[in-house]
Amino acid sequence: MTWKWSNDSWLSRATGFDKWAHAGGSALFTCAACNVLAPWFNHLGQVLFAGAFVFLCGLALEMYQAFKEDGFSWRDLTADALGILIAMAAIL
Repeated sequence: MTWKWSNDSWLSRATGFDKWAHAGGSALFTCAACNVLAPWFNHLGQVLFAGAFVFLCGLALEMYQAFKEDGFSWRDLTADALGILIAMAAIL
């Protein structure tokens, strides 16, 4: 197994939708995680923990892809982070 870097772009026809899917999916996942965490954390704790959890899930996915699929994509991870930040701002 060797580490591969993805050679994707931001807005190419093949991968442009992928970045929107990463951002939107991360935003929805963050909102859902906040709802699940409601019984155990105060509002700020929910948002921070959910954001960190979703980011780590995205990082784990990219690391998996670095060894098994298309390679590690900083652009995908950046789109994940953008979606998380948008969700966190909307929730707060």
